[in-house]
Amino acid sequence: MATNTKLFTDKETNNWFKASIALNVTKQGLTNFLDTQLQNVHTIVGRSCGNCTIEKLIPCPTNPYCNKRKRNKCPFHKSQKPQPCPTCDNVKQNIISQHRFGGPSLKNTHAEKWAHDYWEIGKCYLPPDGYSSISSVQESDFNGVISIMLNCLHFQTCLSSLCLSPPPPDKQCPLEKVRQIGRDVRHTSDCKVKDADLQDYFKTLSTLLADPQYLQHDPSAIIACTRLSDLQNDRMSFEELGKLLKEVNQTLEEAKKTGERFSEMAEKTLSKHLQKLDATNQLGLIRLKKKTTVGEQRLHSKTKVGEHRLERKTQFGAQIIYSRTRNGEQRIEKKTNDGKHRLERKTQFGAQIIYSRTRNGEQRIEQKTNDADQCIDSMVHDGTQRIEISVQHGIERMQQAANKTAQGNYERDVADFRRRLVEHYNDTSSNVALSVLDQSLDKRITDIYATPKMHLFDIASDGKRVKKEQVLTYKELFYTDDTKSNRRVYVQGEPGSGKSTFAAKLVHDWCDENRPSTAAPNKNASFGDVLIIQNFQFIFFLSLGESRGQTEVTHMIKKQIIDTIYSDEKRQVMYTLLLKIIETEICLVIRDGLDEWVAPDGSNLAEPSIAGFPKDKCAVLTTSRPWKLADERIKNSRIDILVEIEGISDSYTFSERVLRCILDKSKDLKTTAREIWSFIMERRLTWLSNLPMLYTLVICTWVGTMEEEEHLNGSSLCALYTTFLESLCKKANDTTGFFNDLNPPHVKCFSRTSYLRPIIQNVDVISKAAFHLLYSPEKEKSIVFNDQELSNYLTPSEQEFALKAGLISKRKTKSALNSSISFIHKSMQEFLAAYHIAHNAHLIDDVIIGYLGRHSDAYLDISQVFIFLCGLNISAANTLSGIINEHHSKIMDARGLTYSSMKHVAFQSIIEAGYREAVSNDQTDILLRLSHFYIVGNNLMVMNNVWRENKSNALALEIEVHDETDRAIRSSSTHGEPTSQVEFDLSSCLNLKYLKLWGSGIHMQDSSSSVSSTLPVCIVLNSANQAQCADPQPVLPCIKHIEFYNTCSSTWLRSLLSTLLTLDHYVKFILIACYITSCKEDPVRWEDTETDATLLSFKDTLTLMNAFGSVSRGLWEALHGLNIKSLSLSVGYGLFNETYADSMSQLLSSLTQLDKLSIVLNNDSPGLWEALHGLNIKRLSVWYGGFKVKYPDSMSQSLSSLTHLDTLSIKSCDDIPGLWEALRGLNIKSLSLSGRFGGFKVNSVDSMSQSLSSLTHLDKLSIKVYDHIDYIPGLWEALHGLNIKSLSLSFRNIGLKVKYADSMSQSLSSLTHLDTLSINAADYIPGLWEALHGLNIKSLSLSGRYGGFDVKSADSMSQSLLSLTYLDTLSICTYVDSPGLLEALHGLNIKSLSLSAIEHAESIARSLSSLKQLETLSVFWTYIDIKLPQSLKHLNSYCMVLLPSELRDLVDALSACTQTIESNLDFCCASLDDSTFKRIPPEEYIVVKKELEMRKNVEVKRFQILDRTIQTDVYVDDDDAASDWSVRDIGGVHDGTKYDDNVKDVSYKEFDCRMSREIITRISMRLLITPSSNS
Repeated sequence: MATNTKLFTDKETNNWFKASIALNVTKQGLTNFLDTQLQNVHTIVGRSCGNCTIEKLIPCPTNPYCNKRKRNKCPFHKSQKPQPCPTCDNVKQNIISQHRFGGPSLKNTHAEKWAHDYWEIGKCYLPPDGYSSISSVQESDFNGVISIMLNCLHFQTCLSSLCLSPPPPDKQCPLEKVRQIGRDVRHTSDCKVKDADLQDYFKTLSTLLADPQYLQHDPSAIIACTRLSDLQNDRMSFEELGKLLKEVNQTLEEAKKTGERFSEMAEKTLSKHLQKLDATNQLGLIRLKKKTTVGEQRLHSKTKVGEHRLERKTQFGAQIIYSRTRNGEQRIEKKTNDGKHRLERKTQFGAQIIYSRTRNGEQRIEQKTNDADQCIDSMVHDGTQRIEISVQHGIERMQQAANKTAQGNYERDVADFRRRLVEHYNDTSSNVALSVLDQSLDKRITDIYATPKMHLFDIASDGKRVKKEQVLTYKELFYTDDTKSNRRVYVQGEPGSGKSTFAAKLVHDWCDENRPSTAAPNKNASFGDVLIIQNFQFIFFLSLGESRGQTEVTHMIKKQIIDTIYSDEKRQVMYTLLLKIIETEICLVIRDGLDEWVAPDGSNLAEPSIAGFPKDKCAVLTTSRPWKLADERIKNSRIDILVEIEGISDSYTFSERVLRCILDKSKDLKTTAREIWSFIMERRLTWLSNLPMLYTLVICTWVGTMEEEEHLNGSSLCALYTTFLESLCKKANDTTGFFNDLNPPHVKCFSRTSYLRPIIQNVDVISKAAFHLLYSPEKEKSIVFNDQELSNYLTPSEQEFALKAGLISKRKTKSALNSSISFIHKSMQEFLAAYHIAHNAHLIDDVIIGYLGRHSDAYLDISQVFIFLCGLNISAANTLSGIINEHHSKIMDARGLTYSSMKHVAFQSIIEAGYREAVSNDQTDILLRLSHFYIVGNNLMVMNNVWRENKSNALALEIEVHDETDRAIRSSSTHGEPTSQVEFDLSSCLNLKYLKLWGSGIHMQDSSSSVSSTLPVCIVLNSANQAQCADPQPVLPCIKHIEFYNTCSSTWLRSLLSTLLTLDHYVKFILIACYITSCKEDPVRWEDTETDATLLSFKDTLTLMNAFGSVSRGLWEALHGLNIKSLSLSVGYGLFNETYADSMSQLLSSLTQLDKLSIVLNNDSPGLWEALHGLNIKRLSVWYGGFKVKYPDSMSQSLSSLTHLDTLSIKSCDDIPGLWEALRGLNIKSLSLSGRFGGFKVNSVDSMSQSLSSLTHLDKLSIKVYDHIDYIPGLWEALHGLNIKSLSLSFRNIGLKVKYADSMSQSLSSLTHLDTLSINAADYIPGLWEALHGLNIKSLSLSGRYGGFDVKSADSMSQSLLSLTYLDTLSICTYVDSPGLLEALHGLNIKSLSLSAIEHAESIARSLSSLKQLETLSVFWTYIDIKLPQSLKHLNSYCMVLLPSELRDLVDALSACTQTIESNLDFCCASLDDSTFKRIPPEEYIVVKKELEMRKNVEVKRFQILDRTIQTDVYVDDDDAASDWSVRDIGGVHDGTKYDDNVKDVSYKEFDCRMSREIITRISMRLLITPSSNS
């Protein structure tokens, strides 16, 4: 039932009534929310022990709790004395940190209840007075609820920006406005609220209750929101109104209690002031003596009168308040009860009476209360003021004279103290030591100081520390902006980064400004704004390492400064002056080395106390290592600014400044600085610029060894890092101790140290930690780790040593549980790890091999550890080098980077650096392993020493040495002895695959010549020992690639080629600008002609290519008399001109074993045919590259002279006049003619026909035409009636026109002896199938692309094939898949079938099932599951892609057959993804092979892994395409057959032809599979 809330006739009074009710509604809506969140606050601040009271937790004295009226008497601590409790103190500090203004109302709370009562925590955020007895949220009033939400920072996470933007205490903050509403409604003098204000109240309160963060989902807040809306719109029910009226009554009760409390407060206040006045009067009596007696009596009298009057007024006010309040309560209760009985009849009338009477009572109570307040305040104020004024006047007159004298004395003492302080700093802080190992070597700070590289770190709200902009001025350090100063400045940095030097320079700058006269400051330099630090009247520079056990900074100043500059009798006086100075003057305290400070036993302090220093007068700059600032006791809130020093900005300039201090004047400064810089760059020590201490150490060591025989430039990296290690460890323990014969070190480089022996156990355990962390299974934790991970290897004391020494760095993260820890630099961690391996060599097998197996490039990650190990333990390094070399070779092979690559050069540099390190440490038995060598002038001597131990296992050798440039390097080797020439004996290179010789400094030693050479490098092909062997091994038996770019003799080259021609694999030999000299004593001296050519050898086959370069006669001489059976010459212009005709003719005549000759020419020459005349060759191939044959007569005579010739191949790009006459009557058995661009356009069909008919021994004819058939219109007539048995016709890029279909049919039918026919056409051939109909051929091969066997001719094709009754073998190769083509095979009686481009499983399955006689099937396909015919005995499968899983499926399918099948499988080790081939490791197929060997019905007769090197510039005859594949592995099985035994298979040729150049590895298998049912 809704009612009208207009209970009063006055609208604004009625508005005030609504506002009062709205506050109660809002408070009820917030109660549940506040209750829940205070429980969360309880969780955040923690739980106390439950035994400590609040008095125990607050130190004495603490304002405003303690007020000692008498000495040692504190009313607050009268029952409980302060007693520290870590648990409760932590809770108290958390309560304070959660208070927005840092001042919780601790007197409100009972600390012993903090353990279980969250409300006692919440009371700390209430107003300080009047709430100590409140026991719950429900008992609190509206002001208390809002105060908690404003004061407790936790509620920032519970309320959105709608309620907290701008943040408190800004008056525009919505939550502040809510609290102000409560104050305005409670303290209004006329109980009236305007309409606009009321609407604003409702809007503000509703916004709070509907806050989207939490409250809009809170049931109580939702109900309150609804009630507010009802109240605003006069929709509230009468029952609700009645409840609210009761709450109004409670409000009045609280008002009464408030009045009583106020009276009590007034009495307490009066008593407090009376006590203060009494004490003041006593002091005045003593000072004024007799003159103040009368004043004392008057003051005492007035005080008594004031007390009586105040007591009477207070009692009178209290009685009036109580009477009026009680009267109001009775009247309200009576009227309320009367209204309830008359509600059904006179609801509105009763409500108005109740409201009117209630309002009158409130106003009367409020008025009386205010009158009493004002009266009490006025009386107390007047009395206090009169007393204070009277006493103060007396005191001021007495002190004025004393103060004037004391101020003058103070100023003189302060000036003297400052002067002495400056002198003290000039003596103690203006010089810094250059070397940590020799503290006596110190220099003025201004001489060596360099600008630090300093960055600001921002501490985010989650605790994460983020690196920000660079700090370049003192202003940026001490001021956040122009107005806010940074009181607590923290400067962190790694050991030796320059923290203390920066602090000392700051002190020096301050001292300079405090001298009588100074030069003008440099405003442009970094930290040149010295006027900023001039604002500090005093700077106290403290070394915390000298004050261990002291907790107070003031005591440290006394000990380190006052006790040093003042005599004993003045020290106490100056200490008193110090205490006054720090209270009155602006000071800066520099606490240098917080990480070196140790708190006394029992103390929980994280840093020394600055008690006594006012916040507005003193700033503190603290330097420390990061690990110390990671201490959780150092709160982020106590850090105003955090910066980090990361060394020096300009390391080169810094090195010049240091050198200027220590370098002998006879030495050039700039030159020495450049040499040091080069040394640092070469040794990768640029990181030392972050640690000027170590950087200076390197410079000092360099200068100190300049005159020594063993200069630092060639010294050991291990020795240098040993010096670093010793320098750092000395900071943690400066006790000296030495290794000797009784106590030898683990490694040689420790033998001369002075500080490592006493702490060697710490070094050992830290090294162990460095090793195991570096090679952790979780690679991301190898460099940066946390406390928990480090604790697995180091105890707390060992961690403390490592931190103090600076070997490890510890930084704070946003996680409170763990810090970020790392070694000072990765190279130091690697040095320590290498040291650990050096005396625990078994770790190479136990740990490192596993690490290398987990990560592909891990062998590069351990490079620096390996280099260090070479200097520490060469035996272990030898073992490790073999392991990483093997890993490197395998990975490079898998990536196709078999030979020359920058990856190999990079890896060699690791081995080279390791060798140098081993030599620098006087190691012997250096047997480092390396497979790929790249030798140049600057590493010739080093790499030659490595080569000598690896030449039998080396895989690649590349030498680039020039005569003039590299002659100086031969003056001395790595070991110091002079060397005239470095010799490389190739006869020992049993596994070398790649050889490259480049440069004028290389001499090829000819065994037939006794001429010596002075060139730096000598290459020996056959050593004397090798020649004396009865059965010498072949030279370079595994070589695959050779490059020469130098000078050699023809005999040396012939010796090498004769060796290559015995090898059963391809070898590519490149000559680039190579000078080949002759050993003949010719009357006419040869000109020095460069040779540019490429030779390709395979067994007794040699191919020579030279498209446009020059060929010298020396090359022909080198080929003279070689055991060559097949020679291919593909050379440019002028090969057979007058200059070389004789040499060419002599060469060919000397090749007595020559059986086949192929020549590719760009120009015709009579010298060609003269050179060929009378040779005993059986096969000849001549290819004209684009020019006409100018000498047909010479060609005819030459061909006729080749009496043993049985195979002739001629290719031409143009017309060949006289060709048919030249062919007439030859005794050849095989003829191949190939032409394009009109190559066979003849004018006389009769000449062609007669010429072919005259070849009575001709058995095989092959004709390839690249252009339109119109160029050879007489082709079919010329073929008519020939006695040939084999005919191959290839029409590339053309088709056959219809008008020649009849001629083609007649011609083929006339070839009565024909049994083998091959046709290759690029386009549709009309009449083809009719022409083939009824032929007596046994073998037919059809190849077509671009629609060569279109489906529309499938019927004709089928009829034609069925008519070939003698057909035994059929090969079909097409680039366009056609299901109709497969249908044409149905029912044939063939025994052998070869197919390619098979995709339609159903079509091929139907066709194969109909071939009842089929015994052999060869397919080039993408594997599909098909059913094979039962007659099949042999399956040859060629797949571009066959996954390991598909290989298993194929074998399963063959096992399901009912007959035994022998299968040859060739496939590439790759998968196809988006038209891109991705390599599959052959090892995955080895797993399948092992699985197959476990099957009883499968016999693996062959398993070969084959690799190839792509030859882009090799000409190979189409009819004799030789494989460039070489067998890498046979998988433990081999059936004795060659890997290229399928080379004549048409499907295999198509597979090989179409294989992507990306494929470099394939597998060949032979399986014998019996039916699985038989097993």
